[in-house]
Amino acid sequence: MTTEKKLFPGMTQEKIDNAEKVAKIKAAQKAMVEETKRKEQQKKKAHSKYGFSLAEKILGGGVLATVETLKAAVEKDKYIDVSKGVNQYMGISGQKLINARKILEQEGYTCETMNIKTSGSNYTNVQVLAKPGT
Repeated sequence: MTTEKKLFPGMTQEKIDNAEKVAKIKAAQKAMVEETKRKEQQKKKAHSKYGFSLAEKILGGGVLATVETLKAAVEKDKYIDVSKGVNQYMGISGQKLINARKILEQEGYTCETMNIKTSGSNYTNVQVLAKPGT
């Protein structure tokens, strides 16, 4: 025969233990929701920094969608980096970025390679996409 010590009127140790478990579960769920929100904010921040949106991925990321995304980014910033690796920020393949660049070049946009000094006597090549007539 087990006897449970009553800590509060109507509260047994078992009820208190259950309440503590429920509180821990709720705290864990809240932490998971906050972590998910934080990750989404980071993604939005990274994509907005480069003028691209998550819609690019959601819409299937076709070449024409990529062309429109690049056009909008160039309208916003006059010129943008379209070097190797930018496709990873956009969530598309490297070939899709190259194809979109070729389409834009046919429409009059210019793509130039620039040497940017990084540190000391080191330089890196950056491909820049600019508006027509720039």
